[in-house]
Amino acid sequence: MFKNFKYKKRLLKEAIKYAFRSDNNVHKAIWLDYPINPLPRYGYGHEPHKRIANILSESKRQYRNLLNEMLSFQNNLEGIPQEQVNGTGPFWNNGFFPGLDALALYCIISSVKPTHYLEVGSGNSTMFAKKAINDHNLNTRIMCIDPKPRANIETIADHITYSKLESVDLNIFRQLDENDILFIDGSHRCFMNSDVTTVFLDILPELKKGVLIQFHDIFLPLDYSPELIDSFYSEQYLLAVLLLSTPKPDIVFPSFFVQHDPGLMNILDPIVKKLPHTSFHGGSFWIRK
Repeated sequence: MFKNFKYKKRLLKEAIKYAFRSDNNVHKAIWLDYPINPLPRYGYGHEPHKRIANILSESKRQYRNLLNEMLSFQNNLEGIPQEQVNGTGPFWNNGFFPGLDALALYCIISSVKPTHYLEVGSGNSTMFAKKAINDHNLNTRIMCIDPKPRANIETIADHITYSKLESVDLNIFRQLDENDILFIDGSHRCFMNSDVTTVFLDILPELKKGVLIQFHDIFLPLDYSPELIDSFYSEQYLLAVLLLSTPKPDIVFPSFFVQHDPGLMNILDPIVKKLPHTSFHGGSFWIRK
C-alpha cells in the first residue's frame, strides 16, 4: 500500500511538472506562495482612487472640447447602423467596442488626420477607424497586429501582422510620428513577456513626442469591476503608475471617467437622442506622449 502511494505521488509530481513546462501551450494554473484577496480596492462600495480622480478632473475642459467636436460629425455618425449589415462596415451594437469609444475614435481620427493608425488588437475598432478615414478622404494608413482579429479586416487594413505583439519586430513603432495613433486592445495582463509588458517597457518609452495612444478596458479612477475578478486584468495599474508619475502624459479622453460625469455626457444629448438604441458608455483611455 505504501509503495502504491509513493508511485501515485511520483506520477502526480510528473504530471504537475508537465503542466507547467514552458513549452506547454495549454492553460496553466498559477501557484502562489501566499493567499491573495482579488477584490476591487477602489470603487464598488469604496472610494475611487482620489489622486487619480483629481488628476482626471484637471482636464475636463479638454474632454468638453472633444465632446463638442463630436457633435460636428453627427450626420456621419447617424448613418452607422445599429446591427451588422455587412462584414466590413461598423455597427453600434457590436458587443466589443461601445458607443462612447467609437465616437472618440472617429472624432480623433477625423480631427488630427494621422498618417499612421497602428492597432494592437483589431476588429470592430478597425471598422470605425476606416469609416472616419473614408468619410474625410484621409491618407491614413491602417496597420494591424493581431494573431486572430475578431472581425474580417483583410479588406480594411493596409497591412496586417498575424502575430502576438511580443513576437513582432518593434521597429514598426518607429514609423509613428506626432498625431499618429497607437491603439492598444490586447490581453490586458502584465506577465513575463506578455503584450502589456512589451507595451510599457519597450514601446511607450521609445515613441516619439506627440503620438496619441489609446488603451482599452480602462476603468480609472475605479478598479476593475467584480465581474472581471476571474480575468485577472492588470494593465490599468501600470497606466495608473504612469499617470501618477512626473511628468505625466497629456490625458486626452478617459471614456469611463467621462461617462460618469453628467455635466460632460449631457453635451452628447443631440447624438444620443438620434441613436436611442445605442449604449454610450466606454473604456477607452486616450493619452498623448
